[in-house]
Amino acid sequence: MHCWQQPNIMFHNLGRAALLLAPSLLFSVNAAAAPTIWPSVSLAMDTGDYAKAEKFLRDSSLTASQASHQAALGLILTKRRQYPTAETAFLLAIELEPFNSNHQWNLGEFYYLTGEFSKAASAYANVNEASPQYHLAIYKQILSLLQSKQLEACRQLIGTLRFSEQTPLFLHAHAALHFQMGNIAEGRWFAESARALYEADGVRIYRQPLIDLGWINTD
Repeated sequence: MHCWQQPNIMFHNLGRAALLLAPSLLFSVNAAAAPTIWPSVSLAMDTGDYAKAEKFLRDSSLTASQASHQAALGLILTKRRQYPTAETAFLLAIELEPFNSNHQWNLGEFYYLTGEFSKAASAYANVNEASPQYHLAIYKQILSLLQSKQLEACRQLIGTLRFSEQTPLFLHAHAALHFQMGNIAEGRWFAESARALYEADGVRIYRQPLIDLGWINTD
């Protein structure tokens, strides 16, 4: 029996640049699968030498049949803007480990970055089906639905949310919906309410997409 693995989106084991493609985009790669090669790959990416990072990866003991290899390759190729090949790598990682929702998350982030928001929404939905308590994936699905003009589907998803003291998801989801509909004052009210109620570190990752979209200003 197979069990889904919950996404583990963390800044550890890899340099920050290896996970961060844009202020609101996080990718997950299993550094533990190849502890000897990741320092070299990470250092090359941190210094912006993505060609060297790709060479380190292709010359390593990881094989193309390993999902961790394909996930890392997809990330590097995305940084090199080789988008069709990167997409193929992310899809192959899913094929190799279909029950690891990290790979669906990566695919969602890839499609979000490249502006294919309908596809991004579907990938995030797969993460949410496997890990319904992973609130950031729900938020990114909402943002993707909004940007692909699927307003009714977005409203239905937001309608399932409830306010919680544990996560700023509810308030930011409503902020995004109001901003998309042109209700600027209402959107700002929800966004600022979240900033007042929650710890700054917990709010920052939710605010950043709103900043990227020009809906609110930087702090």
